[in-house]
Amino acid sequence: MRKFKFCPTFSAYATLIGALSAVPEPDLMLTLFHQMQELGYEMNVQLFTMLICVFAKEGRVDTAFLLLDEMKNNCFDADIVLYNVYIDCFGKVGKVDMAWKFFHEMKANGLMPYDVTYASMIGVLWKANRLNEVVELFEQMELNRKVPCAYAYNTMIMAYGSVGKFDEAYNLLERQKLKGSIPSVIAYNSILTCLAKNGRVDEALRIFKEMKNDATSNLSTYNILIGMLCKAGKVEEALVIQEAMKGASLFPNVLTMNIMIDRLCKPSQIVRTISLVYMLNSQVFFIVKFFGCVLCYILIKLLGCVIVP
Repeated sequence: MRKFKFCPTFSAYATLIGALSAVPEPDLMLTLFHQMQELGYEMNVQLFTMLICVFAKEGRVDTAFLLLDEMKNNCFDADIVLYNVYIDCFGKVGKVDMAWKFFHEMKANGLMPYDVTYASMIGVLWKANRLNEVVELFEQMELNRKVPCAYAYNTMIMAYGSVGKFDEAYNLLERQKLKGSIPSVIAYNSILTCLAKNGRVDEALRIFKEMKNDATSNLSTYNILIGMLCKAGKVEEALVIQEAMKGASLFPNVLTMNIMIDRLCKPSQIVRTISLVYMLNSQVFFIVKFFGCVLCYILIKLLGCVIVP
């Protein structure tokens, strides 16, 4: 358009920059942004934020900071939505202290954090293994809210479970119930995942039974249990859980079958393995790994070799 001496409108530039942010093409976005400035267009907070987020997500934090300074020099004040974006973006690229700075700056500017803000900041601190600060922030959130934030609870439960503090995770489930909010399947799956990683099989099965009072198990729930039981060598119990899936109107997916076949794929279980493959095929799935694994053991049987993993 500029080649033919036709000046694109502000909205044309903004639309193109927005489209490029989805690719993303940060350098081209910045070039268009500078062209707009050269043409005398007045920039707005949304354009600055779009650019800052893209550069932050690409790990080009220095450029993101320069744009942030330029935005402030243009007397643009960030609102609560933009602060949430900054916290999330800088947190995801490991700039935890910068995300933390934005959180406190927001409060200093008279903006009160809400669910998304707290949940995002809690998630950032947890992923950075700063559990003490996570707990402090969560307690602060609880004091300022009457209705619990389910996402924040889920994140906290996973945070406690990931470091083996299961009693604290269970207490959070009870606290959530006392506040009138029923824990979701995500909360229970978080605990089950952590218990499985720690090999606490009996405890995980107990929690699975208890969760039926609060939440409906989903496919992820069953896959967690099946994987845990197979890893513990309790294949028969894993098969019982697999059968229970059918009663819950759920059907094994690729992950389920992969776990089961990997454990059953040995000469002593070859018939059962083949039956699982037929089940998989009847559901219109085809995974080369499964069939390759089965055929390998069939050949071993035919050649008279015995290999037990």
